[in-house]
Amino acid sequence: MSVFSTMAETQALMFLYLLAGAVCAKTGVIREQAREGMLSFLIYVVMPASILSAYVNGLERQQLLEGAQAMLICTAACLLSWALGRLLWRRAPEGRRQVLTYGTVLPNIGNAGLPISQLVFGPMGVFYTSMQMLPGTIIGWTVGPAIYNGGGSLRGMAGRLIRNPNIVAVLLGLFFALTGIRLPSVLGRAVTGLTGMTAPLSMVLIGAALTQVNPKAVLRPDVLLFCAVRLLLIPLLMIPVLRLLGVGTMLLQVSVVLFAMPVANYVAIQAEMYGGEHIFASALVFVTTLLSLVTVPLVTLLF
Repeated sequence: MSVFSTMAETQALMFLYLLAGAVCAKTGVIREQAREGMLSFLIYVVMPASILSAYVNGLERQQLLEGAQAMLICTAACLLSWALGRLLWRRAPEGRRQVLTYGTVLPNIGNAGLPISQLVFGPMGVFYTSMQMLPGTIIGWTVGPAIYNGGGSLRGMAGRLIRNPNIVAVLLGLFFALTGIRLPSVLGRAVTGLTGMTAPLSMVLIGAALTQVNPKAVLRPDVLLFCAVRLLLIPLLMIPVLRLLGVGTMLLQVSVVLFAMPVANYVAIQAEMYGGEHIFASALVFVTTLLSLVTVPLVTLLF
């Protein structure tokens, strides 16, 4: 089966999970307090388990080198996207310019990218994704506050990074991979079992959160132009560049798919934290999440 066919099938599955979450939220099956608890469970238990599962069987030297390459790709792509965002949105009103610029920088590598990588590319896809989550998370908690009126202290940002469960999981996984230590079989099975929850739980919670966005905020020219840049232009530019650089096939495909993901939730969360236009940021998350169900398979056609 081609990557396009697998991705199209996966995105259809993601849509069903998304729809289930939206229906549950609208009917009161998932209430706000319950959603917050489930989100904490996803972030602090399920996603770290999914990341750890990619490391527990050990990694070869070549794979570790490719992991370092994945980190460099993510860092370069984020910084170049930042420069592109500053250029494209320089004439937008200040509040919207902040949101549009930050949204251009950071795709949703974790909640959206990780489950898709797991389903489409398997354990190596999860490994590449986790390695890109390291610089992505660091950039998310440094560039973001800097864009939103310089909000947040260095000490506060460093504290959030140290406590981030995904970063802890990557570092712990690298420890296992480098030392050759293996998890006890029962613990390994528990990690594998939790990994299977990543995709459905992530998308159900995203679907529940999207019901809080006013659809009228979506139908704006700047939002639609932003979607074209975030979902199509950036990943399509990455394909020839990564090919010219000689990046391996799977790493190229995973990297492009990750940067074809919708806007990261950080963009809306930090807009609210630092006094930005969080309603507009939520609208970007909303529309890019829905459109990505169609645009991501289309991008993979060029593989």
